[in-house]
Amino acid sequence: MRNSLRWKIFGNIVLAVLIIYLVNRVIAQVLTPAVVTSSVKAQIARSMEYCQRSISSRDSFLGCAIQNTDDVIFGGLTKYYNLCPAESSVSFEKLAICDQIRGGVSNEAGEINSASVEVVNQTVNEQEWFVAKFKSNPKGIMILIRKDDIDNYLYSLWGLRAKVITFTAPFIIFCLLILTWYCSSLILAPIRQIEEALKKLSSKNLDQPMDIVPVYKEFDSFITVFELLRIRLNESFIQARRFAGDASHELKTPLTILRGNAERVIARLPTGSEEQIRMRSVADEVERLIEITEKLLLLSSADANIIQHDMKEISISDVIGQLVLDSQIFQSKLNVTSELQPKICWSCDQNLINQLFYNLYTNAVKYNIEDGWIKMKLMKTDLGFEFVMSNPTTNPPDDLANKAFDRFYRGDSSRTRDIDGLGLGLSLDQEIARVHGSELRMEVSAENIVTLRLSYPANIIFAMN
Repeated sequence: MRNSLRWKIFGNIVLAVLIIYLVNRVIAQVLTPAVVTSSVKAQIARSMEYCQRSISSRDSFLGCAIQNTDDVIFGGLTKYYNLCPAESSVSFEKLAICDQIRGGVSNEAGEINSASVEVVNQTVNEQEWFVAKFKSNPKGIMILIRKDDIDNYLYSLWGLRAKVITFTAPFIIFCLLILTWYCSSLILAPIRQIEEALKKLSSKNLDQPMDIVPVYKEFDSFITVFELLRIRLNESFIQARRFAGDASHELKTPLTILRGNAERVIARLPTGSEEQIRMRSVADEVERLIEITEKLLLLSSADANIIQHDMKEISISDVIGQLVLDSQIFQSKLNVTSELQPKICWSCDQNLINQLFYNLYTNAVKYNIEDGWIKMKLMKTDLGFEFVMSNPTTNPPDDLANKAFDRFYRGDSSRTRDIDGLGLGLSLDQEIARVHGSELRMEVSAENIVTLRLSYPANIIFAMN
């Protein structure tokens, strides 16, 4: 099973996002504590400096500190502030902490965060504290905050972020899917442009340059490769057409001479003699070769878009009607029926169209069943008109509908070796139909009914007055 480009891009984007997230998390966990510690010290110093008048009351000081905090996240740390006034009325436990902190503070200058306040680190009972004090009175009022409280507060923020990411994960995945679709569309857009141009290529227009202007310059070399391939294919087709046309043209004259000589020899031989029969067999084979060369020459002209045609207005209803009358006379073993709408006309080459319908009819006769039937129907449609010919057959190949118009295709040779034919009739019919702006297609039903449909556009049809 081949991989999908869109899923490949999606997987790579998800992997990149996960890597970025993990790297960001590791970097944040390494750098954030130091950044938070520095910010907390600055915040304590600023709070102590701005709230000197409220420092005698813990509640008033905390309210003032919150109001003077620029960052909401750091504002949440104010609840961990411990106030140590010079003459304390706080609890015994806090008084003991304050005394221990005050007793351990040295007279050396600490980390200065403002003009009048400094913040130093103090360890008491294996716990690290941040101590803010006025530089003018190091033994006076202090603000304490325990480093463990800061770390626990930071861990709670990490936990909150993890919950938010968990809740938003479906939305993130949805956004990644949209991003994948958008990125893959950008990548596939020029490829689809090339694909549409290549779909239009056929043996009939290989001589025309591909009209592709790539959206991105990275595809210029890609387009150049396909253009060179088109040129090489066109040259190969030209050589093949030239060979088929030249060979058919060169063979036609000597074969015509052979046919004439054979006919003269047959006329001179005794009627019914063995020599005359043998010569008749030779003349039939020469006639068959002439038929092959004529069809190959016509197909070569069709491939090169130089097929000769003389467009005239004819009644398709009359042409098919005459074909039905002739078939009812000469094919007594087949039941030939028709349903033809009258006065349907078409501007076409009468010789080519006669050959087309005759080929379709002879094909239906050759591959019919014993005591079979042929049905012909000509009718107008909304877009023009359609001719339908159907007949039963015996064990048609599974690929008949797809390969019937291939040159020299005759199905299973074990079933068709006794049937006269070249495998060029339907291919020639399709080229004649294409020259006249129409479409010829085949359908094979489960009941072994072969149906050939010839559809004509409406702009080349009109009713005869």
